[in-house]
Amino acid sequence: MSARTILARLLTLALLAYLFLLFLNCSNFLLYVLSFFSVYYFLYWLKRCFSYFFSFWLNCVGFFSSVVFCLVFSWCTVIFLLSLASDPAYSYQHHGALWPASSENGQRAV
Repeated sequence: MSARTILARLLTLALLAYLFLLFLNCSNFLLYVLSFFSVYYFLYWLKRCFSYFFSFWLNCVGFFSSVVFCLVFSWCTVIFLLSLASDPAYSYQHHGALWPASSENGQRAV
């Protein structure tokens, strides 16, 4: 098995984990770390789509699926940031504390 195949499978697993976190409405740091993999996956398929012209259609299936993953991440990020900027209380109620280790009055949580 080549290194590219292993990398592609790992990225696919990371994207599945990312979608699972979206399903659970988990908007924490791990979600943004996994978003890096979705962007990297998008760039990987973009490169592959134009590198192998003769298998263009097969590669474009992966390319367009990675576009969908990136759009889903972008949409969720915009919604999260807009709710945070417009009403911090709403964001706290629906997304929880941005830093769970701290309490509301600035003291460290026990």
